[in-house]
Amino acid sequence: MILLLFSLLQVCLTSSIVLAACVQREDDSLQAESGLDSISAIEKIQKDYAEFTGKSKLIAKEYESVLTTLRDTEADFQKIQVDAVKQQMSAMQSSLQSLEYQNQTYEYIQRFNDGANPVQGKRPNARTGGKIARDSVRTLIDAKAKADLAVASRAIELQQLSAAQQALVRRRIETIQKGHTLQQEWIEWHADWPKFMDRYWPYSDPERRMTHSQVQACLDALAKADSQDIPAMITSALLLERIGKHDEALAMIDKALAIKTSLETTGMLAKVSILYSLGKTKEAKASLLVIHKSLVNVPLLSQQPIDRWLKARIAASQKQYPQAEAEWKSLVNHKPMELEARRALALLSFVRAERSPIEGKKALKEAQLAMDLEPRADWFSHFVLGAAMHAAQQGKEALKELTEAEKTATEENLELCSRLRKHIQDGEPFEWDFVHASSTKTADAEKPDR
Repeated sequence: MILLLFSLLQVCLTSSIVLAACVQREDDSLQAESGLDSISAIEKIQKDYAEFTGKSKLIAKEYESVLTTLRDTEADFQKIQVDAVKQQMSAMQSSLQSLEYQNQTYEYIQRFNDGANPVQGKRPNARTGGKIARDSVRTLIDAKAKADLAVASRAIELQQLSAAQQALVRRRIETIQKGHTLQQEWIEWHADWPKFMDRYWPYSDPERRMTHSQVQACLDALAKADSQDIPAMITSALLLERIGKHDEALAMIDKALAIKTSLETTGMLAKVSILYSLGKTKEAKASLLVIHKSLVNVPLLSQQPIDRWLKARIAASQKQYPQAEAEWKSLVNHKPMELEARRALALLSFVRAERSPIEGKKALKEAQLAMDLEPRADWFSHFVLGAAMHAAQQGKEALKELTEAEKTATEENLELCSRLRKHIQDGEPFEWDFVHASSTKTADAEKPDR
């Protein structure tokens, strides 16, 4: 009986994890911290991360207190001969065993974020159920716990005990209630943890538009992150790759991957990109194959937006343009990434326009839609629109957009605008680098080992 109750609770808790993580990931915004510059925003995220990890330590400490109380009262409780009370208390205590299996909780959440449903034989659906279903499951769990407690504390049972025994039973009931609350907090903590990758993401330079000095400033700020801050490590690795420090990037991403978390797929995709940048093609392809196999049964719409962006960028860097286009097109429907995805599609069509004139029209359409989404167009918006206009054979208009871009572009980005201008006016070679953009690749890139 106790085993059956525990099994039912495990299924309910598993469903709660899936639904909570699903809704959390859908609701997360990838926009930059409102009103803050990059460095201040990173510092704020780090402060929040420290508070967040502090909460997990507090939960663990309080739960240890629960276990201590149960251990200290176990001997006296065993002396109580009322079987009904003992059975109900045992059933309630079994619900707390989930906290003893925190490694399973990690695995459940990791498998969900990788697209696999922890409940065998079922697939997760990020677009159905939502908050109502999640709340229903939580209500069911709470009702079950309260029902057990109500039965255990019925006056008719307690009347059979002495005053001291009644006090002992009540103490254990209160302790188990506290343990149940801690259990829910623990599950929610793990479901919320991936949110920090979403918050760091804008500072990983997804569009490769930062200058070298801006990237370095972000890296300096990220260096102050907690030693267990995996999202910060992944962000740092992507920035190091961005400025051509590939060996350092590889060391950083390996450090992140050494700790198993629900961001393993994101970390693996970052590593694939870095391996390609190093020229380690065979190793990159092998790692990518492992990722694809792990996602083979996962619907595309259930895959994480950041992972899809990384897959798109990897594909574009390897000139696998149809795959890159498919990934970025999917992100157009993800509002927090729509603007960036449309600009990426515009640049992709710009690159392809020489071989297919229709790509010029596609580039212009996406660039104009992106411009409409931009509250205050900066240098990069004008740069992308200028490139798209050139691809659409609108040379004069393209040069006007470049003039606007040059008004606010700085450092190597200004030089990037100049190179595109020379390409339009004089036909000088120009190729957009989806990984490094305006940065120059350094000497740590090896000869491709195809």
